[in-house]
Amino acid sequence: MSGAPISASASKRPRAPVYGARSFAIGTFWSLRYGIMLPHHSTRSALTQHFCHSCATSMGIPAATPTERLFETPDQLAKYMKHTAPGTAYDINSVFSDPSTAAYAGYVVSIMGSGWYQVDDWGRYNMTWYAGSQTGAEYRGGTFHVPASGVKVVCYQDEFKIHAYPDAAIVPATTCLRCGIPIPYNK
Repeated sequence: MSGAPISASASKRPRAPVYGARSFAIGTFWSLRYGIMLPHHSTRSALTQHFCHSCATSMGIPAATPTERLFETPDQLAKYMKHTAPGTAYDINSVFSDPSTAAYAGYVVSIMGSGWYQVDDWGRYNMTWYAGSQTGAEYRGGTFHVPASGVKVVCYQDEFKIHAYPDAAIVPATTCLRCGIPIPYNK
């Protein structure tokens, strides 16, 4: 089928998400940035990668620094409202159990110190943290769907876009993709 046209859906599949990645072989790609072979999957979240603080630093992943600017911009306020007050404006949304600004800021500080680095399917850097207790819930179509016991901070490199939300997909422990140590128990 070498002359067959590519279907519209096939051309919209996510590409290799890691910056500097090149196709290496069918089913895999070589990460030039990380220097390791990774499996290639065409579905979302198949390539989410986790790294400990030490490996993230040595690989040049931007360091997370605590910020006091969580409610400075209209976008940050909108994200805070989205994830603290359940509503019907979003088909899928995660909402914190405690809507206070102090709890929200506390989650961000906890993640910066105790969380681990995540590189998602599109090469974006996030921080994730398993809280050990329920942090919120995921709503679908305006109704409760599943509890969340993790928190994700996105856009942590930008002090005017940084925001957090509860995440039911956070696993209690994983391993660093580079060195293999268990995280979040980084020593």
